[in-house]
Amino acid sequence: INWLAATIEGNAERGKMQWNHGKGASHGFFLNHNAIMLQLCAPFLDSPNFWKRVSARYVAAHNSRLNFLPDAKLGLSDEDDLAW
Repeated sequence: INWLAATIEGNAERGKMQWNHGKGASHGFFLNHNAIMLQLCAPFLDSPNFWKRVSARYVAAHNSRLNFLPDAKLGLSDEDDLAW
């Protein structure tokens, strides 16, 4: 899981509108990355009630492996950000 988080963090450049292709991984890398992610998630997606086993709040947790602080906070005031 740490490696998957590191690949996403290491390719934050790709999240920009105009990103430097020399600093981010190729489209092919992320096609393969997403295919592997779907295969790893297959056991969780095998039943119609899969959403009960997956917590959407994990990504926003303070101990999450991903850092979303530099991302834009659209429509969120500084007070709301601190309260969150």
